[in-house]
Amino acid sequence: MNITVDEFNLLENEVLNKVLYFSLRDDYSNEVSRAKNMFKTIIERNSYSYDEKNFTAWLLWDYKLENKNNFFEEYKRINGNKIIKNQYDMLESLINSYLSIYEFEFHKKDEKLIDIFSKKELNIKRSIKEINSNDLLLGRVVEFRGENFVLDDYLILDKAFRNSIEKSFYEKFKNYKEKKGIYEIQEFVKENSLLLYSFADIIDDLAKKQVEDNNEYSVFQSNYAVLNHNFIYEALLENKNIELDYRENNSSYYIMYEEEKKKILGEIVLFKDKLEIECISQIDNDKAKEIIEKLANDSIKHISDEFITIDDLI
Repeated sequence: MNITVDEFNLLENEVLNKVLYFSLRDDYSNEVSRAKNMFKTIIERNSYSYDEKNFTAWLLWDYKLENKNNFFEEYKRINGNKIIKNQYDMLESLINSYLSIYEFEFHKKDEKLIDIFSKKELNIKRSIKEINSNDLLLGRVVEFRGENFVLDDYLILDKAFRNSIEKSFYEKFKNYKEKKGIYEIQEFVKENSLLLYSFADIIDDLAKKQVEDNNEYSVFQSNYAVLNHNFIYEALLENKNIELDYRENNSSYYIMYEEEKKKILGEIVLFKDKLEIECISQIDNDKAKEIIEKLANDSIKHISDEFITIDDLI
């Protein structure tokens, strides 16, 4: 029997709340305390941002109890015979879901999600009104009664960051694969939801810093003449805190991070005969200039610094 998006969302939230309240019972207080400590350790070890909402999802889907179940599986084990059929079916679907990042393809009658990591394509029931072709979606797709739905706690990301996300992801996947041996991308995605949330945190941090007190976008831009293009091009590619975002015609675009990629400092644009650094604060601009001038040696020459507002950009 077909189910509407609204009916799915009601049933999904009902089952999620039941499992969440189940996890907070006194019987599992030690497990939840252990989970919090483990969550904080993972966050600190990887320099991720702490978000209580991320913890709740991680607790229910990713944390393993002493018996190796997650909380959905544990709820099913304890209450299996008491769960009514539609809730049981939803529970099974939630157990099999996992967090990933998707891009959209729009068609007249339906929408298609494409996992940017596994490249798996899924036709979905329309449930996301505010997304467009310039966005990525961070969320869980649930297969329920032969149809695919997106859980309503999804996040919308700027598609401009796709190349950076993929590059960072595949670097970490490669390192993990070298340590663990044969390993499938989909399994790595399933086991590393906090890595995916960290991408959203970095993008969100950049977006927030772009909004000044008067809600105006501003850029601190530094301009350099390029004296040795090949040298600076190779130096940018080799720096571990600078990522190539994309190439266009004879230009290349980069994202610059602080040490250990804890935050984005700004963007770099390298043309044939000039280089631009764009940051959203004077402090970040000063740091970025120091890094660039150190790695560039004598291959660039500083020309000017500018403060650009939204009025200059339009």
